Amino acid sequence: MANIERKVDQILTISDSKEQSDRLFALIDEVISGQVGAQCCTLFNRMLQADFTQHQSRSCLVHFAENCKSMAKDALVEVCTHSIAEIKDKGGVYDEVDYIMKTELFDYYSGCAEFLDAAQILAAVNVESPNKVLTATEKVDLLIKVAECYLMLKETIEAEVFTNKASQYMNDVDSSNLPLQLRYRAVVAQVYDGNRKFLEASLKYYELSKFTDSGIVAEDLLQLLGKATTCAVLSKTGPQRTRVLGLLYNDARLPQLDDTPPFCSHSNVLRKMFREFILQADELVQFEDSLEVHQRAVSRYAPPFETVFDP
Repeated sequence: MANIERKVDQILTISDSKEQSDRLFALIDEVISGQVGAQCCTLFNRMLQADFTQHQSRSCLVHFAENCKSMAKDALVEVCTHSIAEIKDKGGVYDEVDYIMKTELFDYYSGCAEFLDAAQILAAVNVESPNKVLTATEKVDLLIKVAECYLMLKETIEAEVFTNKASQYMNDVDSSNLPLQLRYRAVVAQVYDGNRKFLEASLKYYELSKFTDSGIVAEDLLQLLGKATTCAVLSKTGPQRTRVLGLLYNDARLPQLDDTPPFCSHSNVLRKMFREFILQADELVQFEDSLEVHQRAVSRYAPPFETVFDP
C-alpha cells in the first residue's frame, strides 16, 4: 500500500503536466491489472487527495473508473463501492466518475439478478449533474432501467416513480430510437397493470402488440396480445371497456392465443364477454388460473365460484 502511495508522490514531483498524467495513467493500468481491491482503493484515495488541478484530478479518476470494467467481479464491487463513498461529499465535482462506477455496479447486480441493489445504485445517479451532462436518451435509458428492476421485484409504486421521471424527457428522445421507445411503453403498460388500471394497461399492451416492424418476434407480440386480453377482461364495465373488447374481438390474431400459454382460455372468454354470453364456472376457473397475483386480488367471490367479473 505504502509503495503505491510512494509511486504517486514520485509522479507528483514531475513538472511537465502531460508526462505526469501519462505516468499516472500507466500506474492506474498497472494497479488495476493486478486485480487487488485493497491496492486499487489505496490508489484511488491517494489520487483523490493529491494536489492536482481539478481537471487533472477528474481526468485521472475517470480513467481509473473506466478501467475498473476489466476487473474481476468481486474486486469491482469492492473498488466501486469504496470509491463512490469517497467522492460522495465532493459537491458533484466527480459526478462523471460516480456515473461510470454506478453503471458498472448496476450491470453487475442486474446480471446477478440482484434487482433491488441494481435499482438502488442506479437510482442514486444525479441525472441533472452539470459535471456529467446526460442526453435525454441517456436519462430515459437510465430511469427505465431502474423501473424495469423494480418491476422484476413487483414493486409497482417504485417503478411508477421512475417511469414518471422518464416521461419528462420522452419528448426529447429521437422517435427513431424504437428500442427505447418500446421499452418505455412496455414499462408504462406494466405499471398500469400492476396498479390494477386494467383498461389503460390493455390499451398499452395492445398498441405494443401491433408493432410488427419493430423487430419483436411474433411469439412476443402474441404474449402482448394475451396481456391486453387479460387486462381488458379484468377492466371495469363501461363503454370504454366494450370498445377495447371490440378491438380485440376483431383482431385476426385472437384465435392464435388458444395455442399461446398462459392465454389459452382468453379468446373464448373475451368472445363470450363481448357477445354477452354466459360463462361457465369451469371457464372462469381456467381463466383465473392464468392470472398473476395482483390480478387475482380483484376477485369478488370465494371458491369454487371465484371470478374476476362484476356481478
